[in-house]
Amino acid sequence: LMLTSVAERYLDIFPAEQQGALQCYRSLPDKSKMLLVRLLSRKGEWFRLDKLHYHEIGDIAMALPPLLSTGLLQQMLPPLDVWFGAMTLPELKSLQHDINEPLLRHWHSKQQLWQLLQATPELQTQLPQWQQQQGLVWLQLNCQPLLDLLLLLYFGNRYQDLSQFVLSDLGLQRFEGYPLTREGRTYQSSIELQTALSLAALADNWEQTTQQKEPIVLADWLAQLPAPQDNQLLERRRQKLLLQLGREAERQQQLALAMSLYQQCHGWDAAERLCRCLEKVNPPQALAVLTSLAQQAQNETQQQTVVRIGNRLNRRFTVAEPGALQAL
Repeated sequence: LMLTSVAERYLDIFPAEQQGALQCYRSLPDKSKMLLVRLLSRKGEWFRLDKLHYHEIGDIAMALPPLLSTGLLQQMLPPLDVWFGAMTLPELKSLQHDINEPLLRHWHSKQQLWQLLQATPELQTQLPQWQQQQGLVWLQLNCQPLLDLLLLLYFGNRYQDLSQFVLSDLGLQRFEGYPLTREGRTYQSSIELQTALSLAALADNWEQTTQQKEPIVLADWLAQLPAPQDNQLLERRRQKLLLQLGREAERQQQLALAMSLYQQCHGWDAAERLCRCLEKVNPPQALAVLTSLAQQAQNETQQQTVVRIGNRLNRRFTVAEPGALQAL
């Protein structure tokens, strides 16, 4: 359903790489398609072949070759951290006995072994041969960008995924039906589609960076943002990232940069943050922005915010027209 719906509306503006991946998928035998969908429904892009068991597919070894020949999957050893996290303690003890390396004789916990592997590159070079001896095969998905594109175009957001279809089939979630036509599509050109994908990737990277509390160089992030967009949906997504970067600029005490970013955004949140920055550097101008905020306030929470900022400004300087702040 998702593939048919998206292809009917957007195939003519698909990136060439994704068009090729889609053609490869359509050429697969049914069992291979089922295996690929199963893997795409799981978390991550690396999988151990010996851990894959699906009753409806049967022999995985029969479904696998077409996926490897089309390049939708590839057989490859994953990064060290992914590999280590998927290995069991008995398997790691086997590694200790099979590799003739004195350094491996002196670990008593997975944490100790992890530190040892990180600090000893020569051990890492022996892992592929050891895995071959153990018969361990790793698979990497090579078509995640195609799925990301299909999900974005079908659902229109970044938080729904293939699990929605499972919930729908089980009757746990229902979606209102409405016609999906090429005339009513969200993106009208391949450039807009590429911009949508770029913004989605930036948003995902931002979420990961902030969750892991990694250092943020604002200039690097700003360099990745696209120019203002005529497409209203894309412009809203761009401004959402601008707002987040503005908040980070505030945290880094770069108030001039923060205010510049807020001024490029529309909406209450950006105007509120701009007003709070101006409180610190230009209270009279903050009052002008606060007047606009008061006019835009749509609920009690926003009205209370206006009052609190107004009270602080009232304490900072004498208003030329008594009662002006109270009138807000």
